[in-house]
Amino acid sequence: MTDANPPLDRPLALVVDDAPELGMLLGVFLSQFGYEVRSVADGETATSEAVRLRPRLICLDLMLPRMCGIAVCELLRSHPATSGAVIVITSARRALADRADAMRAGADAFLSKPVDFTLLAQFASAALRQVPHDA
Repeated sequence: MTDANPPLDRPLALVVDDAPELGMLLGVFLSQFGYEVRSVADGETATSEAVRLRPRLICLDLMLPRMCGIAVCELLRSHPATSGAVIVITSARRALADRADAMRAGADAFLSKPVDFTLLAQFASAALRQVPHDA
């Protein structure tokens, strides 16, 4: 990988999930909305790639290797390059405490797995209407 941000013709979505099949499914779904999709499988890589790539939408799994989704969300909300991104946390966990933790960390939404694609579509569309970070 290089340090330069690659030029993109389409808005970028970053999918962060350690389950390759779900990451691919989310990527295909988001590409139908016009997103260029990049995928990573752990929290540390998600943080560095999000800062480098400045995505408009981040689909972030709660339980990740190397850094949990809550910690990633907090870091991304506090960084100028990613603070304006729409962050949707996804999880197989359904406890209200997990949902509350995600919202306190700055997530825009918490979607239980299996992901409701109708709800994800609403957040994907909303992120497209936002002004890009570097505009």
